[in-house]
This record gives sequence, structure tokens and C-alpha cells, in this order.
Amino acid sequence: MFDKTISLYKSAYGGIPRKVWLLATVLLINRAGAMVIPSSPST
Repeated sequence: MFDKTISLYKSAYGGIPRKVWLLATVLLINRAGAMVIPSSPST
């Protein structure tokens, strides 16, 4: 079951360049960090 899912994932997203994956990861971390800031207590 997981083998089919992984092969579908690879065939769908395998053509995307490594730089695009890196940019997407950095943007995800940036947005996750932006969600943390408002919930932290103010000094």
C-alpha cells in the first residue's frame, strides 16, 4: 500500500527541481515561525 503511494508521489513531484523544494521548505519554516510570534507573551 505504501509502495504505491510513494511511487505516485515520486511520479507527481519528481520533476520539480531541488531549488524549488528548498525554497518551499524555507517558506514553510518562515510561515510556521510567523505563527509562533503572536502567541508568545509580551514583555
